Order: sequence, then structure tokens, then C-alpha cells
Amino acid sequence: MTLAKAFDQLPKGRGWEYRIHRAAFLAGWFVRRGVNLRERVKGSPQTMAEVDILGISFDASLIEHRLVGECKDRKGNTKEADRVVWLLGLRSVLEATDVLFAKPNLSDGIYIWAKPFDISLWDEAAVRRIESSFQLPENDGFTGSFNVDLCEGSLATLRDKPSDMHLKRAWDYLSGAFWYSPNTARTKRLPAYFQTVMQAKLAEEARDAYVAEGLVALLTCATNTARNLRRLSPARASTELHNAFASGAASATTLRDIAARADAYYRDAIAKVSDRGRTAVQMPRLADSIAEPPPWLDEYLTFIEAVGQRPNAATDALRFADLFLYETLLAGNNPPETVLTSFVTPTDELLRTIRTAAYFARRVWGVNCALIERLLSSPGSDNRAEIQLPAVENSRAAGLPADDSSALASTADPLRGRN
Repeated sequence: MTLAKAFDQLPKGRGWEYRIHRAAFLAGWFVRRGVNLRERVKGSPQTMAEVDILGISFDASLIEHRLVGECKDRKGNTKEADRVVWLLGLRSVLEATDVLFAKPNLSDGIYIWAKPFDISLWDEAAVRRIESSFQLPENDGFTGSFNVDLCEGSLATLRDKPSDMHLKRAWDYLSGAFWYSPNTARTKRLPAYFQTVMQAKLAEEARDAYVAEGLVALLTCATNTARNLRRLSPARASTELHNAFASGAASATTLRDIAARADAYYRDAIAKVSDRGRTAVQMPRLADSIAEPPPWLDEYLTFIEAVGQRPNAATDALRFADLFLYETLLAGNNPPETVLTSFVTPTDELLRTIRTAAYFARRVWGVNCALIERLLSSPGSDNRAEIQLPAVENSRAAGLPADDSSALASTADPLRGRN
């Protein structure tokens, strides 16, 4: 099946979403499609809304900009204002900076009504203008994570119905709430995601697909964290990050204070037992062991320093990772030259950043699969350019639990750690 035939067989609305995904990508956004907004209602996670288009970009200061978009293909002007109002509310919930409403035909009234709210309005002509500037027809030239054959074929089969419940929860989180959760919380969940993928009984191509998305997620987290290193002095930034990664339900300082109170309580109880003639027991202080950052944090800081060295290339690194991992390594195709012209940064520099992420995941978190090996041994690879990290024998040495079930339990509720 050719790409053109695959696209022509899509329902009209789904085909329009693919075109908007590609157009937003070519306009400079890193894009994810069909992101579920979930909340826990009466003890169970519920999908409250689906975001058709969620885009991310970083400016030269590594400040994240977020795009939320809605795609409609119905004729007429009914519910246009309703969708725009819904998007304005979604912009507040997801702390988005940009809003996009895309419909093949838009009424004059919606342009007038939406103008004060600074909303991008794309109709068929606007999308075709972007496509024609890159010499791409509307029903061909889909690549990367908007490759129609890949997304509607093998990836849909591999991801939509995983038999492993832990893997399903991990994927539900990474493809949904991950993209709007607090950065520290989602970074701490990534090792458990990778461990779940490595432990699950998967075919090689399935494991490669899950790892590819995990690498893109890792680059996203590292870029967001790199901003903290740039806005503070090195010592202050390191202290803040250690406290942030050590915290859980509360800040690290609060957790240590709670632990100190528990220590005092049990110390008094043990002292009373000792006064009755029983043997004293030597016990470690809870305050000394609670709220410790993960053992891989120092290596992660080295990694994000490497990622943050090229702030102007941050968005292009994510976009190129999407293109290279999905199109070259998963689909086995060369990305169209016209699409490659959308990158300002040289592709060899972008590829070096992706390899650095793969190198970190393999050495520190014990992630190894066929995709990682192909990525690190692909033409132009130069491991001397990668960051130098201490050797880690396996995932247990990296501080990952032997059984990831408890680490991933919170993914049943993607928003549990948001407050």
C-alpha cells in the first residue's frame, strides 16, 4: 500500500488531522496528536477531553511554548464559536501559549469573533500554503510520527492493545498526561517506563517503537530541566534540582521535617523500652534516608548540560528525533528532502543530540534494544562526541526497582502528582 492510497483510505476527519499535524510540524512545532486529558473521578481515571493537536517549542532561553489545536472537517459554520470557546478553556487548563482551530472552511464571523483572543485559524487554503511551500501534495509526503502507513498500521496494532497491564498503563501515561504533567514528576517516571518496556514480552519491532517514544520523552524532559540550570548559578541550580527530585507528596524540606518528628517519636518509645531493662536497638534515623534524590540524578545533570549547550536547536532536536526515529529507524525510509529543509540546525548536530539521549538511556538506565544499537551504530556515528558517564552494569545498579509495578502504580492516575 502506498502512502497516497493509505491516506485516501482514511476517514475524512482523520486525514485532516494528519494534514494539520504535518503543517504544524513544518511550521516549527514538535507535535503529538490525540493526547488525552485525564482526571481521577470517584477513584478511577476518566478521559475528560482529547486534544487533537498538542505542539511544543522552545525559545532561545529554553522557555517552553505550548500549542493546543482542534481539528474539524464538517461543513457550515455551526459550533465554530463553541469549539473556540472550548479551546480557550483548554488553553488555561494546559497552560498553553498558543491556540489553533483548523477547519477546511471557516465563516467570516469566526474570524471577527476570535480576533481579540489571539487564535490561529487555519482553513484549507492556509494548510495548502504550508504544503506547497515544501512542495508536498495534500495526500502524500507524510513522514515521521505522521507517517500514515506506520501510525495506522504496525504502531496502532502494537500500542492500542498491549496485553501487559503495566505496559498499557505506562503507555497511556506517556502518550497522554506526560505532555502536560510537571517536568520533575514525569522525569522520575521515565526509568520505570523504560524498565517496563524492557521487561515486557514484546516483539523486537514493538519494543523499538516504545523505546523510540521514550527517547523523545527523555529529550523533552532534559530540555525543560536545562532551563533551570541556565537561569541560576550552578550551585543554586544543583541544590534546587536535588530538592525537586527528592520530593514526592510534599517538598523535600517538608518530608525531612515529618521524618524528624517520626524519629523523635520512635526514639522516645525505644527509650522507654530501654528503661525497663530491655536491650537497646540501634536504628537508622528516618530523616537521614528520606527524600533522597534518585541515584542517577548526577548523571542526568551531566546529560542535560550537554542538551542545554545548544538552546537554539532545542525544538529542532525534538522534531528531528521524531523524524529520524520513526521514519528512518522504524519505517526504514529516508525523510523527504523537502521536509528536511524545515530544520535550521544541521542534521548531523541534531543526530548527535539524539545519540546522546540513547547513550544515557543505555548506560545509566540499562535500556538496550535493536533500535538503540542501530541508532548508535548508524552512519556518521562518533561515540567520542557523546557525554562521558560512569559505567552502569544494569538497571538495578542505576537505582531502578526489580519489580516496576509499584513505580508505575501512579500511572493509573496520570494527574496524581500534579499538585
